[in-house]
Amino acid sequence: MRHYLDSASTSPLRPGSIAAIKALLEESPAGLILGDPARIHSEGQQARTIFETAREAIAAFFGLGTRRIVLTSSGTEAINLAVHSAYNLHLARASTRNELELGGSGQARNPVAILSGLEHSAVTDSSAGYGEILLAPVSQGGTISAQSISDLVEGAGADNVYLINCQAVNHEVGTIQPIEEIAEVARQYEIPLHVDACAGSGKFPWAHLMEEVGPTYLSVSSHKMGGPSGVGALLLGRRAKVEPLIKGGSQERGKRGGFENVIGTVGWAGALSEIALDESRASIARAYRLQKSIEASIAKVPGTRVLGNESPRVPNISSFTLSGVEPEAVLVGLDRKGI
Repeated sequence: MRHYLDSASTSPLRPGSIAAIKALLEESPAGLILGDPARIHSEGQQARTIFETAREAIAAFFGLGTRRIVLTSSGTEAINLAVHSAYNLHLARASTRNELELGGSGQARNPVAILSGLEHSAVTDSSAGYGEILLAPVSQGGTISAQSISDLVEGAGADNVYLINCQAVNHEVGTIQPIEEIAEVARQYEIPLHVDACAGSGKFPWAHLMEEVGPTYLSVSSHKMGGPSGVGALLLGRRAKVEPLIKGGSQERGKRGGFENVIGTVGWAGALSEIALDESRASIARAYRLQKSIEASIAKVPGTRVLGNESPRVPNISSFTLSGVEPEAVLVGLDRKGI
């Protein structure tokens, strides 16, 4: 029997996701073709109804109306869309208000994105294509501070910062970042804030996060939440604007071109229908007890060190080091043991 312990990378399909997809494929009228949701014929309109019903369920899970969610092909695409939108909207505002300062070379000042060394490569690589990057320092406990973000804004000049990026949860160590405090810095300087919540998908009170913390953009991913791969979303703050990254169609109200993933979206909605049951206080407390027990056993092995355990963490991620051992050898050995 094998034991799967890599759900931080991608989680197994939840039964609700499988059931929703199976129902769509097997319980439809015989001979029904799942058409193009953009078409006006019956097959297209049936697909549109199915797709929009799933969108409503996903939006409701995050405490939002359907106009504040842009469905994408992945969390990575959602992240790229946030960075692309913030950068281009910044340029448009700067040009309109004549705020670009020209140097002797005649080149406009490079807009700045602020992020940390904790970010997923989707954030760092997408930001690298848009202006300059300033990195916030990371503490020994695996977190960043709002003060360090504020210091970087002051140094760069608030008018020149087009986006602040912040993880909700680190995808390797599981540390929870102080997004409420960082959001306050973003509001103070009137800078858009993007929160990468892919690793924390399903671990937060979403209505509180979107409405009270108030990020401009928040990216999430289906396959981190027990849904199928190939689906993600960019959640929008009340004043968020989107500049399309993928063009070639009017889908997603003109915010993202491309044929809609009807089956994947239905599967994600099915997964989300189960998450609330798994995130009761008792369930979360049990997960923390299990994490503590596992890490206590790991700590008995000579040369091991658990990472991030001095900071607030989610209960589903544990990270540790083994001194003097090649990581690949450990992974191969575990795999051979069915882990």
